[in-house]
Amino acid sequence: MPTRGARPFTVRYKGHEMTVDLPGDYPKDEGESVHVGTDMAAADAALRSLKEQVDGVPLPATIRRIRTKLRLSQRAQGRK
Repeated sequence: MPTRGARPFTVRYKGHEMTVDLPGDYPKDEGESVHVGTDMAAADAALRSLKEQVDGVPLPATIRRIRTKLRLSQRAQGRK
């Protein structure tokens, strides 16, 4: 019977890695885990962070911060 919890999970991208606690339903022994809903959010955020570090692809939060600093609104730009 699987038990709800979090275990370390290593996200790898182009030779770089980051370890996050990944929530999910895990078996008591070895076996496959089940991830539902927002369980993968931590791994997704880690992958986006690695892509920003390695490839220079900015995170959505970085884009938002730059737009705010430059006083650029996505809505206003869409109306032009």
